[in-house]
Amino acid sequence: KGRDYAIDQDLADLAVVTYAHRIRLRGGGVTAQELVSDLAVRELRRIRHG
Repeated sequence: KGRDYAIDQDLADLAVVTYAHRIRLRGGGVTAQELVSDLAVRELRRIRHG
């Protein structure tokens, strides 16, 4: 069954896919570790400032 709305988990799941896509597009310029670190920092800021 589908929903007509998004929940936080939907957005978190989408973020992982988006970052994976960016890793593929960026090639060697930015490492996966740097992108995941950036994602973690952004998520922690979002949680703190809710």
